[in-house]
Amino acid sequence: MSRPALVLCEDAHARTFHPLTDTRPVFELRAGIFSARERLARAFPDHALTVLARPGVGAAFAATSGLACGWIHVPDGAVLVNGRILGGNEWHAVLGQLRPGQAATVEGEVAAARIPPKMRERCVAAGVPWPAELLAELEAVPAAGEWLRHPWDLVSRNPDWIARDAAAFALGSHAGTVAAGAHLERGDRIHLAAGSKVEPGCFLDATGGPIVLAAGAWAQSHTRIEGPCYVGPNTQLLGGRIGEGTSLGPECRIAGEIEESVVQGYSNKRHHGFVGHSYLGEWVNLGALTTTSDLKNNYGPVRMWHDGAMKDTGLMKLGSLVGDHSKTAIGTLLGTGTVVGVMSNVFRVSPPSRVGSFRWVGASSEEAHRWDKARALLATVMSRRGLRPSPETVALYEALAGEAGAI
Repeated sequence: MSRPALVLCEDAHARTFHPLTDTRPVFELRAGIFSARERLARAFPDHALTVLARPGVGAAFAATSGLACGWIHVPDGAVLVNGRILGGNEWHAVLGQLRPGQAATVEGEVAAARIPPKMRERCVAAGVPWPAELLAELEAVPAAGEWLRHPWDLVSRNPDWIARDAAAFALGSHAGTVAAGAHLERGDRIHLAAGSKVEPGCFLDATGGPIVLAAGAWAQSHTRIEGPCYVGPNTQLLGGRIGEGTSLGPECRIAGEIEESVVQGYSNKRHHGFVGHSYLGEWVNLGALTTTSDLKNNYGPVRMWHDGAMKDTGLMKLGSLVGDHSKTAIGTLLGTGTVVGVMSNVFRVSPPSRVGSFRWVGASSEEAHRWDKARALLATVMSRRGLRPSPETVALYEALAGEAGAI
């Protein structure tokens, strides 16, 4: 007997989370400890999970995740879930109770739907991952949840979602190695997975919220960690302050000061410098003393480039968004609200607030980061973590290079 089916979908707004969703589906963005996909999979372990995403992005994700992608894999009666929704236990309870022909709505918009058999073919014919107009025909069931409407929502809501996600872990369990000379303040709110390590001279302070260190996470001497905080598998903390509201994905190398920020994974900030209220993608490398400003001198709301225009974010504190495989030189200063695209190299001390993808930004000039050189760098960087890009990933980056005029 086949398992019940859940389908995570991207809608038309997913692309506006540039540069973070240029290289991954919107439901793969880390918000708190988990991505929307990970949170849904944990809530419904007995359900088959399928995804619907933009062409190129979906193919690259399917190749690395092993999940089925495309309408051909969506059975009758499946529950379609919008990947821009953050939802906890209440949200998951609604999804489990939807009947065919019902749609869960959040703030008046369809956020999930159990499609009846007669609608599946119409959805397939629509040819889009999220057939909003069709789903709006279904019976509405109001539900609790939070829409991600802008990329900076991932930053501003991260502390709260770390605290909520931490409930999935056995807080107070210290299965990792804690050396003599390390101090755990409010150890009952700290989870140290088996294989994690905390060296002498570290201070873990969970007074402000829970702290979770995943398997293989390593806090080296002279590291201070403040909750709420999540440190992903095999991430190394090399000394400095890991401030509250920070989520670090797998295989990162972090030193210096970072607070209220998200690092998707596989990225390096190995040296001193401050990163605040920012989101770094994967395979990002920040040169020594790279610093993000996250507060304007007049304490006014930060403006950021979003969906083709500068937008007022309404946030007093907001740093930078940095796309996958982008790098900064030693001493780079990123102003408030800076956006750096995918696969760009920034060698200017004070770059503009908007850097496109596949750019080579020097001290006094800017040019394209040509695809032939970028492709070689892509493979070299990933090999340092024992990985290689899939053919689908290479194709996605080549397409992005073409859009950026770097072919």
